[in-house]
Parts: sequence; structure tokens; C-alpha cells
Amino acid sequence: MKIDLAAIFADARALWHARRDLIMRIAPPFLFLPPFAGALLTPDPATPPVDASTDPAAAQAAMLDILASAIPSYLVTLAIGAIGTAALYQLLLRPEATVGQTLRLALPRALLLFLTMLAVQVGFFLGLLLLIVPGIYFYGRSFVSGPALIAERIDNPLQAVARSLELTRGNSWTLAFAGIAIMFGANAVILVIGDIRAMAGDGPVLTAIVYAAAAAVSMAATIVELLFRVACYRRLAGSKSGT
Repeated sequence: MKIDLAAIFADARALWHARRDLIMRIAPPFLFLPPFAGALLTPDPATPPVDASTDPAAAQAAMLDILASAIPSYLVTLAIGAIGTAALYQLLLRPEATVGQTLRLALPRALLLFLTMLAVQVGFFLGLLLLIVPGIYFYGRSFVSGPALIAERIDNPLQAVARSLELTRGNSWTLAFAGIAIMFGANAVILVIGDIRAMAGDGPVLTAIVYAAAAAVSMAATIVELLFRVACYRRLAGSKSGT
């Protein structure tokens, strides 16, 4: 089945209108506060001490050290976000549940979802190292791993990825570029916010406002992406089952 992006975005919009009040009760503690707190508590990335034009290898090694130092805070943010993401998937895929029931159902699945998200991101990164295209392809093929894990109560992250590979056959590029468009749109806004901070100075109040704005944009993009993933999953899973 070839997916219709217009129909999927319409489905995602309908999900938002139907559940937005509950979405906005669950999302901020898990999708806004962690990146906001992380930005406030983590020092700004250091500039590599080596000039890339004079010593490219040393500059690359310094950049890798900077990236490695950011991994712990990234994993903490991802783990907390996985709880909120699992709850939102539960909310969107099982709409009869209340917020309390949604959170109770989501907590036991959050670790599995975290491991699934981690597996997808590692695969995506490794694919990017292989001349970029394999990473984009894998991103599209694994696009509905999270919804599949929650909706079908899969207990193995790799099985969730495999289920996504099955469902997305023939639609990988469409899903990849739609997902990347959402991600790049959010990152473009965050970059503009960062430029505003650079022009306005480094006062603590202004810095907090800028970080809050960036975290709000990140949360909004994540909600849009989750709605889109759930709408994709429902369409693809329905077509496979003949409904």
C-alpha cells in the first residue's frame, strides 16, 4: 500500500483535536522540562581548541570528545522522554484510557521503548556513516517501530523494528523525508532562537527565556512527529490486516 501523506496528516490533525487536552497534560513534564533543564544545567559546548584548517585530524578528535561528553545528558533526556512518548502512544492508540491509566500502562513499556528508540537511532547513525543514504532509508523503514511496540505489546525492541520493516515496505523514502522535514523545520526555528540569544547577549533571564522557547519548539515538534507516526502506523497496520 502506498501511503497518502495528505490523508495521514489529516488523521494526525484529527488525533490532535480529539486528544489535545490530555496530550498537553502529559507532554510538558517529559518532553519540555528535560531539555529545558538540561540546557540550563549543561555548559555551552566548547569550541574545538584546534584549527581544522591546520590540523584536521586533531580538530576531528576534539569534536568527537565534545560529542562524547554530551552523551550522558542526551541519554538521560532520551530516557525521560521515552516515558512521555510511551504515555502519548498509549493515549493515542488506546483512547479510552484516562491520563492516570495511560501513565500506569506506559511506565512498564517505557524501558522497552527507550531501547527501541536507541536501536533506531544507532542504526540511523551507522547508516549515515555509510554515505548518508542507508541511514535515511533505515530511518524510513523503522519509522513506526514505537507505535508498533505499544499497540501490539511487543516485548523485544528488535522485533518492534522488524515489525516496522514489514509495515513500511514500499514507503520508506516517503516516511523518511516527511519525518526529516518535521525535524529540520524544528531545528531551523531553534537555530533562529539561538541567533536571537547571540545578538541579545548572555543575561541569565534572557538565556532562560531562550532555552524555554527552544524546549517548547522541540516539544511541539515531538508531538507533531508522534501524531504523524501513530497516523502512519494505523494506516499501514490497517492495510496489512485488510481493514
